[in-house]
Amino acid sequence: MQSVASGRGCETRCVGRAVTADRVLDARPFAGLRVLGITPTPTHPATAGNRVRCKALLDRLVALGATVRLVHIAHEPGDDAAMRAHWSRGGFVSVPFRQPMPRYARLNRALRALRRITGITVQERRDVDDWCDPATAPAIHHEVKTFQPHAIVMVYIWNSALLEGLPRNLLRVLDAQDVFTDRDERMRAAGVAQNWFSVSAAEEARGVSRFDVVLAIQEKEAGHYRAMTAGTVVTVGHFLPEFDTEPVSRHACLLIVASDNAVNVDGVQWFLREVWPLVHAARPDAEVRIAGRVCQLLTPAPGVSLLGAVDDLVPLYTQSRIVVNPLRGGTGLKIKGAEALAAGRPVLSTPSAAEGLESAVGSGLVIAHDAAAMASAAVSLLHDDGEAERLGAAARQFAARWNRLQHAAFDEVFTAIDPSSRALPPPPHTSRTPA
Repeated sequence: MQSVASGRGCETRCVGRAVTADRVLDARPFAGLRVLGITPTPTHPATAGNRVRCKALLDRLVALGATVRLVHIAHEPGDDAAMRAHWSRGGFVSVPFRQPMPRYARLNRALRALRRITGITVQERRDVDDWCDPATAPAIHHEVKTFQPHAIVMVYIWNSALLEGLPRNLLRVLDAQDVFTDRDERMRAAGVAQNWFSVSAAEEARGVSRFDVVLAIQEKEAGHYRAMTAGTVVTVGHFLPEFDTEPVSRHACLLIVASDNAVNVDGVQWFLREVWPLVHAARPDAEVRIAGRVCQLLTPAPGVSLLGAVDDLVPLYTQSRIVVNPLRGGTGLKIKGAEALAAGRPVLSTPSAAEGLESAVGSGLVIAHDAAAMASAAVSLLHDDGEAERLGAAARQFAARWNRLQHAAFDEVFTAIDPSSRALPPPPHTSRTPA
């Protein structure tokens, strides 16, 4: 998920009726199950897609009767009071994080100097454990000893080394969210200048090998992980909230929601530079509203409203005709596009932003391959009330089908665990994808 990445695209809070722990479920099949969640990103506040994703998965387990204890290894700060309140049943622990010296730091400095002097491009060395602070290991071992979990759900591979030395009778589940093999190089090839966590295929495989089950956020990335591990890989897309929004608005209003990471900034700036002038020329009455921290890096333009971060997306969805997802790079699942479908809004997307949601084409999702095509599709939907309403209704239906499949795939990972037994359960052998 593109989101500190694909998912990182979720900038504002989605206030709706959640489909996970906020819904009372009749059956509680996971009663007695204890799950330790370990994440470098906080679950609160819900200002990024990876945060929303982590909370949704663990909330699903709670809704089904499990007891979840959350350990936040604070790579980035969060609202500890809110997390302590939300995870009060199982408990919440915040573990300080200090960035360690990367294994090949000295070598890479020398390689960069060589590149500056000679102009020769030399591949830098990266280690999958470069972002793992060994000082956090005692805290993790203490939580495992005292909480006695049946399973660990870890977000990202960065801290996978912390699993070493833990009892083998733990089901180790990786919520991958993003593919990190040569990620920075692929981003630069897409025209996006971003340096984040990026490793070689061999290093990513080394991190993935520490888990019994890998949760891939979309099927394309599931294939990537299946090629590098003998473990079980299950496709589990983002769980979508239910929104109490009205039918598609008749107003000529487009909406973009984005955080301030490099992928979002690049995509929104591209839309404002290449697409919006064409739309505004054809429909001078049209308006594009932009919500999220990305607004801090944008300049005002005719017909453009910069809203900044907002607390509730429902009014914005209700007032919008089309939601635009203009990202040109990234990995994972672009959560804001998926959530807009759940809100019953047509989503106009680039091919990159639509990865993992291709089955929604014709059911609310419209993919445009260049700026001219995106502008033409936007103008057409602004003119055609009937088509906009049809796509909005189809989007809601798609979201309901999507959730049923994602829930089933995720739940199956944990159904083999017998809470009364300390034996490692057999991993599931199915991979579900949206219909």
